[in-house]
Amino acid sequence: MHLIDCLQGIFERHMIDKVTYKQWVYNDRATLEMIGDYVVESNNFVAISESLKHDTIAVHFFQRNLMSFPKEEVGEISKTVYFSDGASSQYKNKKNFINLCYLKEDFVITAEWHFFATSHGKGPCDGIFGLLRQVF
Repeated sequence: MHLIDCLQGIFERHMIDKVTYKQWVYNDRATLEMIGDYVVESNNFVAISESLKHDTIAVHFFQRNLMSFPKEEVGEISKTVYFSDGASSQYKNKKNFINLCYLKEDFVITAEWHFFATSHGKGPCDGIFGLLRQVF
């Protein structure tokens, strides 16, 4: 999923909420909308492993392997943004937040981490894995 698709989804949800809100408000108001649009090339990476252990150590291992790729392909990068589901065993736990705090020290890069809903099928990550399930 590209950034533009993601922004469009956010905009559509915002417009639905705004229409619902205006239905219940009786005062006349002016609404000003501002939307920024920019194109960022995105790449998706999938780590396939025989290990059935999906804990914080596995996440850090895959991060370490993944961080070498952008430097080889595009040169130095200053920031990475992670999107993942909210699985507490892998992502939403104190060990992984410690990993996030040390990311700059470990990989000389800053990072943001955004979480989708904990159930599957709600984000681009789940769409990629759905495609992989069809292929394999």
